[in-house]
Amino acid sequence: MNNQISTQWNPGFPVTNTGFLRISASQVGVDEKKACNDFISLKSRPAAKIGEGYMQLRYPPFESFPLGIVRDALLSVINNEKVIHEFEDIEQLSIDSITEAITKNRGKVEKSHKLWAIDALTGYLKAWEKAREEDLLKQIDFTDLEVIQAFDSSGDSYTEWFAWGIYLTSHDGKIREFRALKFSKAGLTILNPVRAGVIARILADGVPHSEPSWSSPRDPIYNVLQPPQLIRIRELGALDASQAVVLSESVENARKLFEEKSLPVVTERIKGGNQNVGPNCRSCRANTMCPTLPNRPGLLGITAYAAWPKAYSPSKFHTYRRCPRQYFLQDELGLRAKQESSNSAQQRGLLVHAWLEEAHKRVKTCAIHDLPSKSKLGQIAENLGWNKDEAEIALPYLAQHQITCPINSSSKVATEISIEVLDTDADVTISTRPDILFKNGVDLVWRETKTVSSIKDLEQDIYFNIYPQLPLAIRLMVEDCLPKNVLEEFGEFKNKRVELELISPEECKTYIWNCEDEQVQLFAWSQLAEQVDTWASDTLFTPSTNPPCNWCKVSQWCEFANAEQVKADIGGLQVDLKTGEIIENSGIPLISNDDRVAKALGLSASLAEVSENDDDIPF
Repeated sequence: MNNQISTQWNPGFPVTNTGFLRISASQVGVDEKKACNDFISLKSRPAAKIGEGYMQLRYPPFESFPLGIVRDALLSVINNEKVIHEFEDIEQLSIDSITEAITKNRGKVEKSHKLWAIDALTGYLKAWEKAREEDLLKQIDFTDLEVIQAFDSSGDSYTEWFAWGIYLTSHDGKIREFRALKFSKAGLTILNPVRAGVIARILADGVPHSEPSWSSPRDPIYNVLQPPQLIRIRELGALDASQAVVLSESVENARKLFEEKSLPVVTERIKGGNQNVGPNCRSCRANTMCPTLPNRPGLLGITAYAAWPKAYSPSKFHTYRRCPRQYFLQDELGLRAKQESSNSAQQRGLLVHAWLEEAHKRVKTCAIHDLPSKSKLGQIAENLGWNKDEAEIALPYLAQHQITCPINSSSKVATEISIEVLDTDADVTISTRPDILFKNGVDLVWRETKTVSSIKDLEQDIYFNIYPQLPLAIRLMVEDCLPKNVLEEFGEFKNKRVELELISPEECKTYIWNCEDEQVQLFAWSQLAEQVDTWASDTLFTPSTNPPCNWCKVSQWCEFANAEQVKADIGGLQVDLKTGEIIENSGIPLISNDDRVAKALGLSASLAEVSENDDDIPF
């Protein structure tokens, strides 16, 4: 079977050598909204060399791919036939196997990573046993299979197809299975057809190969495996011990799936030629040359490089501010936990934001007849699939918003906008999403909307401390970092401003900052620099004095965790670490310029934020 892809390449940056193609199932199978063809095309050419002037990639001193050592340990267990089917000693088996895998790992493995990996391996082994019992009922017994790839070559072009996971074959050689390692929820998410097609092709036609350096082509070893009759993809979940077969096809259908669902998409993406800014910008070798990613040296206001290339966003900073250790485990080590229900502040915030986003897409003013009521949900809530309980939570806040909704039929509105910028002075990529961008007349407005239990009487600039989105938004507006396609759609404007809309069940207030005002510009820049500086240079990530451990998703693997604490004391003001709300203290009045108020409200706001973790596996 030959499906050689053309080596023609049209990236948006200079290239001196293209080399062979090594195509990753996960990278080419990324969701359309996240796909950057230039990033995919560059990553698919390990020997490619780009022109001079790019920033050399740096790496943290610790292992930052949490599943790497787990897979190594799992393979060791399987290959050494250590799996105990009754699993009476599964915990010790996991401890020993992870400890051994860590001794062979090149990077430093943090203690919390090790603790997480032990739990993850335990989950995988339990899922593995479930899969074995399920297969034996069908008289299928698997043995391990060498790592395989599919190969295509013609003339001077050479393509390799690979997928990161575990490969098995039945004892009779008739069934080949790929086991995809997930964090959780095996079989509960829709299988990406592009990724599935590439994996299916590898199972159908793959062979073992040599293992030279990453930048060199691999040599296939033919005639050592008999052709299979059936291929399967099975997912294993580490954190919930889940497992499920998500694809089972004949070899003929596997090849057909690849040809129809994968090959056309892959061919287009491998050509390059367009960019889509996103999380991959942080690790892209061409990020300083990208015509779509704004390069803004000095945007953050810090002059020293970050300790290693970091990605800044308001939600990451919120996590860092409430506890640097939680940020480190969650956002630098990439440890994941089972998804849990959100707290009340998060839930109401998500509901209100979803409703407003759906409503503002209509480009018309929110009106009282749009709101949910006791007798009907309303069209917007129905579009979102809400139930009555969700509508009841959001209604008091929506009722206040509609009184002063800024959108009208003459507005131009953009929602779901992702903004990525690279500060080359700090080697930090900046990511954020405005709640809404709109243009009314000659005014371009970036608005952040926050739901609160009550609106405090504070000096306006204190909100820069509470909501780090605000100084960042002003800097991005001043530095012209909004996506070009959005600006083209909006057309000409004269004024730029950032707004904060605070909504409580009793009232709605909007605070405004004029981005053309030099004092506003300087204050926003100084506040942003102050917020980012400690975060960017931090290498220790010491826990905060009031860590919200009982709320933290990764506290079970943190050696500093104190799950008993339920309140944080900020200079006499108490914050409920479960709800994120300030516990009113009549003995200590809320003074508008009191720094402890800003800190307490900042912690409260951080507990209401929803993390932006990306659970994609990068191979």
